[in-house]
Formats: sequence, C-alpha cells, structure tokens
Amino acid sequence: MICPNCGNETDERLRFCTGCGAETAPAVRQPPAAPAPPTAPPATTRQSPQRPPAEQHPAQAQAPPAETYQTPAQPYMPPAQPTTRAPAQQYMPPAQQYLQQAAGYGAPYAAQPGYGARGARYGSVVLGAITMVMGALAAASVFLSWVSMMGYGATGWSMMIHGAAGQGVSTSGFHVVVTGNGLIFFTGFPAMLLGVLITVGGLVLLFNSRAGGVLTLLFGIAATAVAAVNITMVYTKMQPVSPGVGLWIFAGASLVALVLGIVGMSSPG
Repeated sequence: MICPNCGNETDERLRFCTGCGAETAPAVRQPPAAPAPPTAPPATTRQSPQRPPAEQHPAQAQAPPAETYQTPAQPYMPPAQPTTRAPAQQYMPPAQQYLQQAAGYGAPYAAQPGYGARGARYGSVVLGAITMVMGALAAASVFLSWVSMMGYGATGWSMMIHGAAGQGVSTSGFHVVVTGNGLIFFTGFPAMLLGVLITVGGLVLLFNSRAGGVLTLLFGIAATAVAAVNITMVYTKMQPVSPGVGLWIFAGASLVALVLGIVGMSSPG
C-alpha cells in the first residue's frame, strides 16, 4: 500500500504509515454489540454452621421439639344417606280397594286397649249365664217325676232316699245307684251333683271361656251319659214304666250344657 502523504510503501494492514506516521486508511467502526441480558445470580442457601454435639448447650440438648402447626379440623359432615326408590304400586281393582277401605274402618276401634277383651267377655257372659241356667235345671229335675206308671210317678229324690221295689229290685235307704235283675239306674244324687258342677262351669265361663268350656264339657258329658243310661233302662228293664218329665228335663239340660262347653272351648276369649 502507498502512503498518500509521503509516497512510501507501507503495509496495508497497518492503519498508520511507518514512514511519516500519517493515517493511511480510516478506521472501520464496528457496530456496538448488543448488551447481554442480565442473569440472576444463583440462589445460595445460607446454612448455619452446626456445632458438634459436644459443643451444644445442655439446655438446648434437652429442649422439647418445636410444636408443629396443625390445620383446624374440618367440621363433621354426616354420611350421605342412600336414596331408595319407592316400589311401584300394583294395580288394585276397584272392588278390592273398596273391601280394603271397609276393613280399615274398624282399625281405630280395635287399636283401643280392652276393645277385644270386652267383645270376648260379652260372649263369655252369655255362655256362662245359659250354662248356669242349664245346671240349675239339671239339679231341679231331681224333684220332678223321673218314672211314671198309670198316673203315678217317683221322683229322683224319692228314689235316692227310699230306693225302689219291684221286678226283683227291693231296696231301702239312701242310694246312688239302684241295681237288681240286670237293672242299673242312677237316682237323683248324681243328677244333683252334676247339676251343681255344670253351674260352677258356667260361673267360670263368665271370666274365662276356655277354662269354663272345658269344665262344662266334661260335666255335660257325664250328665248326658247318666240320663242316657236311665232312659235306656226304663224302656228295656222297667216296663210298663215310662220316663217322667223330670228325667227328660235332666237329659235335655245335660245335652245343652255339653254343646255350650264345646262352644266355650272354641271361643277366643
């Protein structure tokens, strides 16, 4: 490169001439470089120096651990109840609905205390009263004619006190059963006793129909059997004697008492 000032040859790479020192070429200005973005300094954790266990103070070594903060407990919420679907109603004919409604009318009265007891007690009172009447008739029949012949008759009471005579039978004094020549005839004593027992059964029926029904049934069976034996003996062994009105009353009252005993046993009271 030739220097424009002194004409000496100089190195083109140099900015100034080596002979005269004049500037041979203007300096090329470089555009300023863009400043680099600032970078945050790395975070440094400051750690406190730990002293060895031997250098710690005794009070600090025995200090309890620091309490940790606990969040307040959440309020109690009851568990969600499972939802159940109501069953679908079945179709009911109008006639069945009417019968169901009619049956429910008596429910408030049946729910009252003592309602059923009064109904059962009323039935027991009726049975007891009728049974006591039958027992009184059976006992009173002893004083009526049990056997009759040609307008004359003998009562069950007289046969009990004096006995009987005729056709191979000759007795006297107090008797319960008259026997002789194949004859077995109950006098008025069993009839009076069974009549009183039937009356007791009717009295029990006033308070307990089951227990009174059992007693009335047993006494009614015994009285009916006595009346049946006497009527059979009159027709088979005591001809021309016929049963009197008293014996028929005793038989009828005994049979009715038997039926009342069965009804009392089947009663719910």
